[in-house]
Amino acid sequence: MTKLTNQIFGSKLLYDSTTDNINRVISRDFPDLDLAEIKLIGAGSDCIAYMVNNHFVCKIPKKSISKLNQEIRVLKLIHESVSTKTPNVSHVGKKYGYILYPMIFGEDLYSSSFRRSSSSDKDALAQDVAGFLYDLHHNVSIADARLLGVMNNEKDVFDVEELFLLVEKKIVASSVKNYLYDVLNKYRTTEHNLNDVVLHHDLCNANIIINPTAIRLNGVIDFGDVAIGDRYIDFSSLYRRNPLFAMKVAKYYSGYGKVTIYESKVHVYAVTKEITKLKYGLEGNEESTLIYRSAIKRLTNWSKGKSVECIPT
Repeated sequence: MTKLTNQIFGSKLLYDSTTDNINRVISRDFPDLDLAEIKLIGAGSDCIAYMVNNHFVCKIPKKSISKLNQEIRVLKLIHESVSTKTPNVSHVGKKYGYILYPMIFGEDLYSSSFRRSSSSDKDALAQDVAGFLYDLHHNVSIADARLLGVMNNEKDVFDVEELFLLVEKKIVASSVKNYLYDVLNKYRTTEHNLNDVVLHHDLCNANIIINPTAIRLNGVIDFGDVAIGDRYIDFSSLYRRNPLFAMKVAKYYSGYGKVTIYESKVHVYAVTKEITKLKYGLEGNEESTLIYRSAIKRLTNWSKGKSVECIPT
């Protein structure tokens, strides 16, 4: 098992990410693993993930070794600071950049197990997620995170005037347009970044792993976008995909006593972030079109006071 302290990690991108080559690379680095099976879990814009021996996740970066090295150290800090199960890196590539960690088994919030669960089960799960967020926001030191290279959140710093123009260009219905103008005006007058915290920064349905029978939290994954910023960003990430559940989480988080999370502010943050997705309608490829259409659906329904649950993008 590779130690993480004072180690020089693999410095080369693994461009050939076929299962045969991954098998060769991991076998050379860790012959004791006795590889039996490698299968694809999924791929994103920044990395690709495989399951190894039905036990480990193998995460391979597509673009940046330095970002992976930072994530390794950040994961160690978070793993030591929260009680919720998070990826615990056990093996680090020696020549090529990749990591292995024990799989956190379960289903995500897109699963039918979650959608069909009772209100009381969702309440119990919301309390679990609130506990994770509270630990993350209060136990992980900003100073320690900065030493590891975690930066201030810049992805959610918006040019409001630019967003007004985007709404004008991409939204046809006047009722939806006026609703979005009102939200943007509220965003413009909202105080931001009060008492910054360490953010997960991508707390979406796919990254919350649950026990499908008990409907309790098994763990939280994908800390590749960790940043320092306004705690409302984490709530708005969940709200955009799962508004009713997000506000259950906010209720329990507020119940811990130190900070009250207001739905009106979460809503403003979530809608403003969703407006930025309208730009994807300008790109024309299949993935961008899906993001754009999902944004239109969310924004239209929110303008009518409706909740939009479990849209994947």
